Formats: sequence, C-alpha cells, structure tokens
Amino acid sequence: MGEKLSQALLAGRLELPTCQRCSNVQYPPSEICRHCLSDALEVTACDPAGKVIACALVHYSLALDFDVNSPWPIASVKMNAGPVVFAHALEFLKRDTAVTLVPIIDSIGDGVFGALANVADRDLLQTRFNRTI
Repeated sequence: MGEKLSQALLAGRLELPTCQRCSNVQYPPSEICRHCLSDALEVTACDPAGKVIACALVHYSLALDFDVNSPWPIASVKMNAGPVVFAHALEFLKRDTAVTLVPIIDSIGDGVFGALANVADRDLLQTRFNRTI
C-alpha cells in the first residue's frame, strides 16, 4: 500500500488506502483496515481538505536541504477524510487553520504531503524543495 501511495503522490494525485468494506481511510498505509480488519483496501482519491492540529518550525536538521532552508514549517493536519498526516508548509500555520493537502515532490524525489492555506501557493511550496543546497 505504501508504494501505491508514493506512486500517486509522485503523479500529483492525493490518494490514500480506503477500506472497501467500511470506507475508513487509512493513514499511514497498512494492508489491513484499522477499523474493521478487512484486507479489502484500495488506493482511492480522497478529500484534500483538513484543519491544522499543530505546527512546528524546524530550525536545525541533519538533512542538509532542511537545514539550509530553515526554519522549515511542518504541520500535523486532521483530514476531513479522517486521518492525521504530517505535511510541509510554506509558513507557520495556526491551530484550526483550514488547509488543502497537495502532493509535492521532495528534494530526493519522493512524493510527500504539503499543507496550504491558499492552494494557489502550491508552486511556491514545490519551489522551496527545488532550492540549491
């Protein structure tokens, strides 16, 4: 399931494993539904809306791209679809800020989540990952 999620993010799609029996959206990805224990999971498109639970600014990291571009905002977001995800942000986001989750590609080529108060800023967030180290 994790590989399918990564492939979807790399292709620019926000898709998460969803139980075909009880409709529970799974994150982090798993092979069995956490709600009903069914193994009938499929990666499907999901609602990208959510609200910020908390946000932190990373001021120091062993990962050079994060350290050079610090401080780096990371938010935990409660998705309307159910799960909580960690997502990169452009700026510090206050609790309960409404955000849209967007797929972005990090500096090593992995698909990751971005959280934006204004979805029109997606390219700005992607550009942050493309800065020269």
